[in-house]
Amino acid sequence: MKEISVYLGDKSVNVTEKVNVKYFLNFMKESANVMGDFIS
Repeated sequence: MKEISVYLGDKSVNVTEKVNVKYFLNFMKESANVMGDFIS
């Protein structure tokens, strides 16, 4: 999480966890769905 925080330029890991994690989760879900469709 620290690497992601630094990459995004967040001031702290707490900011990354509170603000950005919900977007990462949605992105990961969508990516998994696309890959599942691709493999099937």
